Parts: sequence; C-alpha cells; structure tokens
Amino acid sequence: MAIRDEEKILKKFIPEYKNLSAAELSSEIIARLSPQDQKPFIEANRKRMRYCVEAEEDLRRGRAKHALELLEYALGMSYYGREYPYGLMGDAYLKLGNTGKAAEMYTKSGSHDSLKKLRQLKS
Repeated sequence: MAIRDEEKILKKFIPEYKNLSAAELSSEIIARLSPQDQKPFIEANRKRMRYCVEAEEDLRRGRAKHALELLEYALGMSYYGREYPYGLMGDAYLKLGNTGKAAEMYTKSGSHDSLKKLRQLKS
C-alpha cells in the first residue's frame, strides 16, 4: 500500500487527519479500522522500524544528521506509527542544538515520552 492509498482511507474516517499528532492518528483512526484494513498500515510500519532502530543507534553514536536523513525517509513510508520517528527526530534536533525544531517534532509525535521532553524543554 502506498502512502496515497493510506490517505484515501484516512480521509474517509477523519478528513482533518493531517492536523492530528502521530499518537492521535494511531489511536483514533488506525485502531478503529478492521484488522483487514489495519494490515497494510502495520506492515508499512514494520518496514519503517529498521530505519528507526538504525537512526536511534546513530543518535547514540553522535551522528544526528545521518539519523535525521534516515528518519525523513522512514516517515514517508506510512502514516501509522509515526510517534517513534518524530520523537527520535526531536532528539536529533536537540542534539544539534535546534530546540525549536525539537519542540516541533515532539509535538508532532504526541507520544507520552515526547510530550514529557517537550515540557522539559519549555521549563
């Protein structure tokens, strides 16, 4: 399933899906789909995870720019499960000293961990 096909499915359920955080999108839309309709989203997310794991390793090794490249590619693979890559992008931007971009990525993620990091940034 291509990301354009995912967009068609998402538009049926919530037309303003692009305004949702990644966490809201996953919990409010994908989780309500039938198992048959969920399958392509989940499979695309599974393929994306190897890039996220590699990006996380890059971050541990201090290679934030390479991590961002991997994560940008990974985000283009699917709408489902974007919390993790957006959160990692926030970490990468933080390592690069760009707190504004880090805050933006943590907000897009919407995960509990990312929102916690966002609160720490703002305090």
